[in-house]
Amino acid sequence: MKTPLSSPAAHSALTADALIEIAHELRNPLNAISAALEVLNRMPADAPRALRARAVIASQIEQLSAAIRRLESDTPAPPHAG
Repeated sequence: MKTPLSSPAAHSALTADALIEIAHELRNPLNAISAALEVLNRMPADAPRALRARAVIASQIEQLSAAIRRLESDTPAPPHAG
């Protein structure tokens, strides 16, 4: 007997939902990192810790952004209800 999740369409919808949730979960820390970078940018520009922190944060933002773009581009549109 087939379960509702054993059909390809149901599996695809479940996978799409999971990827959308992952993208959402990645976007939240990305927003926090962006906000922290703005605060950090107000520190003296020549402070060694500030320079390193900015480089690390900027790198992480780019990595998270790239991951989100990959997830979104690989995620099929969810089926429309109705």
